[in-house]
Amino acid sequence: MARKKKDVFEENSIVDKIEIFPSDSIQVRTRNQILKNGVEISSNFHRHVLRKGDDLSSQDLRVQQIAAVVWGLD
Repeated sequence: MARKKKDVFEENSIVDKIEIFPSDSIQVRTRNQILKNGVEISSNFHRHVLRKGDDLSSQDLRVQQIAAVVWGLD
């Protein structure tokens, strides 16, 4: 009797879009994926906006680097 292979589920969060608005605010879009055996079976998006002075320590490195240029941070 053949054994049924167990499914492997994964969850990924990927920053896939960073937009700069004329007000110098930065909008970040995160794509949340659910994968079954390496194949995407579901995804959704989350967006948030950052403004100069916001804490960037938990943000993706690319967001921090863009903010440093846009906002003139040291």
